[in-house]
Amino acid sequence: RRRVREQGSDLYGQWDAALPLVRPAPQTAIRQFRGDDHAQRSPEAGLRLRPATECQPRRGGADLCTVLHIRSAADPSRCVSTDRKGGIISSDPVVRLRDHPEFPRAIQTAARDLVRLYRDDRLLNALMSDRARGLFSHAALYLHFENPDADEAGFSVSEMKDLCFKLGICSRGRCEAMLALMRAAGLLAAAPSRDRRRRMLIPTERLLELHRVRWNAYFEAMSTVMPRAGVYRDAIQDPRFVGHFLRILGKRFISGFQIVDLVPGLRIFSERTAGMMVLYSLALLGPEDGPFPPVEPVPLSINTLATRFSVSRKHVLTLLQDAEAEALLERGGSAQNEVTLLPRARDALELTLAHQFVFIAEGAEAAFQACSGGLAIA
Repeated sequence: RRRVREQGSDLYGQWDAALPLVRPAPQTAIRQFRGDDHAQRSPEAGLRLRPATECQPRRGGADLCTVLHIRSAADPSRCVSTDRKGGIISSDPVVRLRDHPEFPRAIQTAARDLVRLYRDDRLLNALMSDRARGLFSHAALYLHFENPDADEAGFSVSEMKDLCFKLGICSRGRCEAMLALMRAAGLLAAAPSRDRRRRMLIPTERLLELHRVRWNAYFEAMSTVMPRAGVYRDAIQDPRFVGHFLRILGKRFISGFQIVDLVPGLRIFSERTAGMMVLYSLALLGPEDGPFPPVEPVPLSINTLATRFSVSRKHVLTLLQDAEAEALLERGGSAQNEVTLLPRARDALELTLAHQFVFIAEGAEAAFQACSGGLAIA
C-alpha cells in the first residue's frame, strides 16, 4: 500500500485538490457535527422544517423533499430543507438526519442487519480488509455496468487491475488473486471476447443477489426516516435501476468521495478486518429499548468477537487497545470484561451510517430518475 501511494503521489495530489468539489472540507464537517453551525430546531422533532409545497425543485424533476424527505413525526406534511451543492452530497442533510427522532432505531436496525450479513472468510481476510473487499466488489460491478452500449459484456482483468491500482484498493497481484477467488466462489464468470488476449469477466447473478440483499437491508432500515426508501427497495429488482445505481455510486467513489474521510476516528475501525463489525456488535449489546449507540458500559467477550468474525483474539485485542488509545472507547469491569463507547466512537458510528443513508438515497433517486420512462411505483 505504501508503494502504491508513493508511485501514485501525483494522482493522489490531484485528488486532494479536487476533493473540495465533491465533499465538504473536513473542518467544516466537524464543526457542523459539533453543532457550531447547527440550525434552529423545532420543538416537536428537533428539525428545521419547511412546508413541502415550498421546496424548490431539483434538476431532474424531483424536489429535495422527494429525494431525502426526512419527515417530522408530528406533521408528515412537512419535511426538512436539505441544501445540496452542485448535486454532490453535503454534511447538511446528515445533520438533519441525525436529529430525526427515529434515527437511533434506524441505525440500530442497519447495524444489526450488517452484522447478520457479514461474510467471514479467513482466506479473504488474509487478502484484504472488509472495506477493501467491499470497494473491490463495487469496482468490478462498476466496470461491468460502466458502458451499457459496449460491444462486449463484462470487463477485462487488466482493466480491473488498473482501476484497483489507481484507487489504491490493492496491488495488481492481489487483484489477480481476488478475482480468482471470486471466480471459484461463483461470483464472477468468464465471458467470451473477440480478442483472445483479453481475459473478460462478468458478474454472476449470485454476486448481484448478494448486493440486492445488502441494499434491501439498508432501504428497510432507512424507511423509518426516509419514506421514499421503500420505493428504492422495490426498484432493486429492476435491471435498469441496478445498472444506473451501480454506475452512479461508482462514479462518485472514483471522483474521490469516501465516507471514511468525513468521519473522525472511523479509519481505525474501517481499515481493520471486521473492525466495523466489532464496533456495531459492541453497540448492539446495549439495552434494546435504551439509547443507541449505548452510553452505559456493555459486556465484552474478546473470544466471542474473534470466533464470530473469524479473526484472532490478538486481532480483536489490538483493535480495542488502539481504539482506547484514541479515546474512542474505554475498557473496564473487574476482569476487563466491559467496554464503554465514548462520545467520539458514538459520533463515528452515527455519522458513518447517516452518511451511508444519504449517499445511498441520493444515488438511488438519481438512478430512479435516470431510468428510461421511470419505474412503476407500487
